[in-house]
Amino acid sequence: MTSLMGPEPSTDRFLRGSGSYVADLTPPGAKHLAFVRSPHAHARVHSVDLRRALAAPGVRAAFRAADLEAAGVGTVTHQMPTPPFQPLRWPLLAADKVRYVGDPVAVVVADDPYLAEDAAELVAVGYEVLPAISDPERALAEDAPLLYDEWGTNLFVSDAVRFGDLDAGFAAASGIIEESFEHHRVCGFPLEGNQVWAYRDRSGRLQICASTQFPHQFQAVVADLLGIPLPGIRVTVPDVGGGFGLKQHVTREELLTAALATLLPWPVRWGCDLAGTLEHGIHARRQRHAVRVGYGSEGELLAVEAHITADVGNPLLYFTGAGPALVTAGSLPGAYAVPAYACEVRAVATHTAPVGGFRGFGQPQAVFTMERVLDMVARRVGRDPADVRRRNLVPDAPRPYVSRTGQRYDIGSIRTQFDRLLGEVRHKRARDATESLGEQELYHGTGFACYIEPNAPNIHSLAGRYGAYETVTLTMQPDATIVACVGTKDIGQGNVAAFTSMISGELRVAPDRVTVRDGDTDLLPLGLGTMGSRSMVMVGEALRSACRQLRAALAGIAAHALEASAASVRFHQGACCSGDRRISYEDIAAIVYLRPYALPPDTAPGLLFTGVANASATDYFPNEAGELNVAATYSSSVGAAHVTVHPVSGEVTVTGFTVVYDCGEVIDPVNVQGQLQGSFAHGMSAVLFEDLVYESTGTARTPLSSYLVARSTDVPRVRSVHMGTRPDFGAGVRGVGQTATILAPAAIANAIEDALEPFGVTVRQTSLTPRSIRSMIRHVADSGPSRRRACPSNGPAVPSVVTERPAT
Repeated sequence: MTSLMGPEPSTDRFLRGSGSYVADLTPPGAKHLAFVRSPHAHARVHSVDLRRALAAPGVRAAFRAADLEAAGVGTVTHQMPTPPFQPLRWPLLAADKVRYVGDPVAVVVADDPYLAEDAAELVAVGYEVLPAISDPERALAEDAPLLYDEWGTNLFVSDAVRFGDLDAGFAAASGIIEESFEHHRVCGFPLEGNQVWAYRDRSGRLQICASTQFPHQFQAVVADLLGIPLPGIRVTVPDVGGGFGLKQHVTREELLTAALATLLPWPVRWGCDLAGTLEHGIHARRQRHAVRVGYGSEGELLAVEAHITADVGNPLLYFTGAGPALVTAGSLPGAYAVPAYACEVRAVATHTAPVGGFRGFGQPQAVFTMERVLDMVARRVGRDPADVRRRNLVPDAPRPYVSRTGQRYDIGSIRTQFDRLLGEVRHKRARDATESLGEQELYHGTGFACYIEPNAPNIHSLAGRYGAYETVTLTMQPDATIVACVGTKDIGQGNVAAFTSMISGELRVAPDRVTVRDGDTDLLPLGLGTMGSRSMVMVGEALRSACRQLRAALAGIAAHALEASAASVRFHQGACCSGDRRISYEDIAAIVYLRPYALPPDTAPGLLFTGVANASATDYFPNEAGELNVAATYSSSVGAAHVTVHPVSGEVTVTGFTVVYDCGEVIDPVNVQGQLQGSFAHGMSAVLFEDLVYESTGTARTPLSSYLVARSTDVPRVRSVHMGTRPDFGAGVRGVGQTATILAPAAIANAIEDALEPFGVTVRQTSLTPRSIRSMIRHVADSGPSRRRACPSNGPAVPSVVTERPAT
């Protein structure tokens, strides 16, 4: 199979429409899969009749769960070691029961996707509809319908941590806040949904091409499922049209495509469109937080207690979709020095689509809740929210600073960052400023958010098979070009260009002499993949190690050829120099590959080196106190959003967002700014536009036509200030790709409440669409004068019909 990897570093080809995605590379003669999906959220499956579908034009095969079992296709498990998860092993097609709308019960294989879809509609399924539940807290009731009878509950996993003297903290508090916050469900919504094709080549090897962030993990799960040794499977990943965390997981449809390739004589292909991603793809974010916070008279935090209830849908994902909820629990203290902290987290199964990872992976929820709490504390003690934050931010020393959950922060001064942010936005209470818009007024508000983000996390406790390391190989070819093979996958964030720039700088060669290959399990024995702000941190360190080994080898060979000492050798423009003498890399490569007799004594031919980055400071498991240092290093960021709110329409416009961040050494400034801009668009869109709502019966009431996302014209240009500090670990870099996604929801929510202060609105939810804003204003108005502050005469009168942006 011809390699699909090694795209040019420049991203211009995407603008020219020259990207190569999974669908573009479909093998000739491939057959297409269409799934028969349940229209019910919960039902017993009594029968699946394939006869009419098999007789349809162009249909080559069709399968039920029983057919796959008879063919020897195995089942999948989450492989979770800790904390105690419910036992769960699932077939690739639903067998006895369906547990969410879109649950696949059969698959049809046909000559083209249209024939396959038509035939799938001919499959007759006998259902016995059962009660369903979509609310995670109601799902914990004793009489709630169960997803899995053998559990005896819908609680998929629970965990609890407690640090410091919580009782003493609350006893010393001058005030206590008890609040609840609702985090709504969204969908990552990549333009390219999950896509995969597979076939057996002439040697019998299983060739898979998939749109995934984790090629090696994908390979390992397929190997477990089919009982094939790893060398018998090759997974390649071409250009990816958006991953955003959803493609960390391995879905049943992807695995079934691989399985059918071993049962059928043709290549087989499956792809998910946008409507499918929304209906039965991987969703994210839904949590409910009940918090109790004790604070002092100056706004200092003394104790924080949280109870998190997370909706994981039907949790048929590897790796587990409960991961974000566990990350939320560990992330709540975030950038703040909290003396006492306790958290209970419950991940609950419901009759809805699976919930998994999405950009930020549980951290936006934690930051939203903590930042809302700080604004509430500021209001209670009569202080400026900025002053309360400054008082509670982690101190500048010691380093590392050990957080209440055991994370070892190696950051610079986040207090200095915050002071710089205040200077950049010229902070003032902006809510008194109004602006006329016809007969109504726009209300202005400013909101803040701060966070310290784990980079390159050790996900062994979430994935069960992978640690915190990364491997690369670096080779100088006979023509002196450089080839680097990495185990992460560029999913659009510009990793290949950044790696190329790093190698070019380390070896003093032109970028066009460097090729970076990724997304191919044949390149390396193992790579963890792309997630958790780890690519530049881990691969950067591994590449630096390999580059230094290559430099040492080149210096030794050059010194021998130039009759100089290795210590005197310098690197300049693709050559080794000593004094006024030089030898080009091409001449050194010729010695190594063509004239090994000219090598220094005891020097073996070859210029291939392996670099390994091992984040040994991370913890694989919590200690006895429950502390867990999850990350190789940490990045810090602070942000401010400015909004205008139209109280009649409920429309919110973000007029500005400023972020002061520390990502260590900046390898590619343009790419970093692009990451900040894109991640802010994600965070802003999630709260102001997107809302995936389920009925209580488990049926989604948000079709594709109603699921709005932010347009480029809705998103302001992010203003950024870099205040870099060098971490002790790695190549001097920290993560940046999730920064604004984590900060934006909290900063925007705080700004909206600031703007609506005259109306007495308190923001307790992440869904801040126009409808939600109008509802909050109406709720305060209906609660009577005691709930409202001085409200303008043009007040919160809301017309019965308000025009919103049409779906596109």
